[in-house]
Amino acid sequence: QHLLTQFWNLGVDSKMLMWYVNAEDEMCSSILKNLDDFVSSNEKETIEKYCFQVDRRRSLLSLLLQKAIIRQQFQLSDNNFVIQRTRENKPFVVMKANKYWNFNVSHHGKYVCIVSHSDQLVGTDIVDMSTRSNGINSAAEFIEIFKDQLTPNETLHILSEPDEVSRYSAFFIHWALKESYIKAIGLGLGFNLKEIEFSVTVMTRHDDSTPSSSSSSTPSSGFATATIQGVPRSDWRFDFFSLDHNHLMAVAR
Repeated sequence: QHLLTQFWNLGVDSKMLMWYVNAEDEMCSSILKNLDDFVSSNEKETIEKYCFQVDRRRSLLSLLLQKAIIRQQFQLSDNNFVIQRTRENKPFVVMKANKYWNFNVSHHGKYVCIVSHSDQLVGTDIVDMSTRSNGINSAAEFIEIFKDQLTPNETLHILSEPDEVSRYSAFFIHWALKESYIKAIGLGLGFNLKEIEFSVTVMTRHDDSTPSSSSSSTPSSGFATATIQGVPRSDWRFDFFSLDHNHLMAVAR
């Protein structure tokens, strides 16, 4: 509970929960040293398969978030539900409860997050916007790597940003939105990311509700509309918001 940060009012409905945790919190190190007190033997084995400490932290926190949100939503003890994964690796819970309730988890950089909804498909993605590739000297070169996953309009929008930081930020917003969608529908690599095109509106500050005409160098929140396989999809909602200066979280539902 100490680790959790909760979003309760970001223009979303009451049937949705969003939590995130900082994997660099020292309490996480303490939990890792005493895994037997928090996870089963099989879960411990899965966590300890990771070679690097940061990956163990993320795996642990992802599991603990899943258990915590299920316990809160359904007042169940851990031995009354089982967390499994689909063939495409989307987690789901096996229990006698609302069959429509679902959740999704993500991690990147120093954060791990979870989102749940009682009657809608939901997906989430975290990106560390400070990520760069070795040997890449500009945002344009970086974006070229992903040209097969971006539509021409998206690429044009991203590259039209006024500076390098804004171009990287615009790219990561689009990428997180795309990932959140395919994680919601549970297809992963089975969906061509170029088949979904986003029109993005960035908000300048968390406490500023006035949309800006272009991305800020450090976007804090916003929303997007989507066209999927050429069809505008108003039945889907997409939001994004920053967790700190570098990390951004997107949610699709």
